[in-house]
Amino acid sequence: MREANYCISHLGLLQSSQSDTGTFKMSSDSFGGGWNPLGWYWPFQMPLGSTATCSQAGFSLPGIPGVSVLSIQVVEERNYTYTPGLFGAGLPDSHLIPDLNFCNVMVTYTHPGWHDEINVNVLLSTDSWNGRFAAIGGGVFATGGGEIAEFLMMPIMATGFATATTDGGHSSDVLGTEGSEPSWALTSPGNVNWPLLVDFASVALHDTATIGKAVQEAFYGTAPA
Repeated sequence: MREANYCISHLGLLQSSQSDTGTFKMSSDSFGGGWNPLGWYWPFQMPLGSTATCSQAGFSLPGIPGVSVLSIQVVEERNYTYTPGLFGAGLPDSHLIPDLNFCNVMVTYTHPGWHDEINVNVLLSTDSWNGRFAAIGGGVFATGGGEIAEFLMMPIMATGFATATTDGGHSSDVLGTEGSEPSWALTSPGNVNWPLLVDFASVALHDTATIGKAVQEAFYGTAPA
């Protein structure tokens, strides 16, 4: 039996890792053709009832090497209606998704000595969970977050995934000036801000999976499959 977690980046599902030998590539066609997350079938969907509590006191994360958590913000959302935005409206089968209930968790952290400050946003359904975790990336010079991530996160969360994204320590607005002009990557003209550049290139994405799964385990009481 294959057990997979998924990483979504640059507006597509890139690859999944599995517990048996080999790896396999995934695309939207692997889920039955086209973009229709509500039609995807996950056999291990688990109703949660009152087992998961969305409160500040419910999140105590374990120590993560190289990471110092600055704050954790927790907001419960009830009867939220997802409305496809500028990006989501262009997807096949995109439509309003009403009555979403979820826990919205923001973890702000730093790498000691790097003078960076990064936000990881995790959405956790309070209705059901399929035992899976999906990390959402960005595009251009945006590591993740912003409207691009939101239009992916909401429909995917509606299928039961726990989802997470990161701002990588700089603006997550792919439509803003940072989207095509990475001034955030410089400490001054001609001098590279190496910590932020390394965060963008790989470290913040790895942190998203590590922190996101830790938040998920703290909330659901079990690690993702």
